[in-house]
Amino acid sequence: MANTSNKRKRAIRKKAVKKAKKQCKPLTVSSNGTLRVATKRERPKFMNAVRYDTGSILLLGDGDFSFAEGLIAHRNGSGRGVIATSFDSRTAVERKYGESSVSARLSRLTAAGAVVKHDVDARALDAAAPVLLSTLRDREKGGNRLDDSSASALSQQRFSRVVFNFPHSGQQRVHVNRALLQSFFATVPAVLSSAGEVHITIKMKPPYSLWGIEDIAKDNKFRLVATKEFDQQLFPGYRHQTTEADAVTFRAAGNIEARSIKTLCFAKKK
Repeated sequence: MANTSNKRKRAIRKKAVKKAKKQCKPLTVSSNGTLRVATKRERPKFMNAVRYDTGSILLLGDGDFSFAEGLIAHRNGSGRGVIATSFDSRTAVERKYGESSVSARLSRLTAAGAVVKHDVDARALDAAAPVLLSTLRDREKGGNRLDDSSASALSQQRFSRVVFNFPHSGQQRVHVNRALLQSFFATVPAVLSSAGEVHITIKMKPPYSLWGIEDIAKDNKFRLVATKEFDQQLFPGYRHQTTEADAVTFRAAGNIEARSIKTLCFAKKK
């Protein structure tokens, strides 16, 4: 029965992708986790929104992994080249966000070709690099080839994009969150390709604006190359989750607060 169900889901996904490509329209995720063509209201709002159509991508601190699932829909149903991680163990993730919903989501991610890793600390990516990069290499060797745009990253066994959405230590203390970002920028070169970019999505208002992200990046030999809008509708099904599951959350699109959210794109200084 399970094989039949998975075959049916793959057929629905394939049909949705084919229809979207034919109509040149974006995809979205239905309430049951299947893909479909987005309605007019669900389509992107921003012209300068950050996109991840191609390339190898490392997602950090993905909480309930809803961004990873939205990213796959964004990439027309393909999880190739995507490694999604959580700081928490799988047990902790399931306890925070619900065992059944997390289990179902992770199954969909792996079925789409993505890789899921737990217990990955964004403050110590140099320590995590051997596992993350060997996974990227193994996926390539296994025939799950990435597109040509990631050839440079693959030759170095590094990621073309490292994405850290709404980084937070769990403490409302500026110096603690600055320390988190300091460690992140200091160790991220271990997993980033020479031509790659670090993307941090954050609110551009206090207390987050007090963290001095650009200064921390500069101290670690990174430069800001672009500031883009963050359009949640480009990543269907994504719901921002705070470090603590019961903390106050928000929609990253569709309200006044969302207008202050930007994606800061950094590259290594040459």
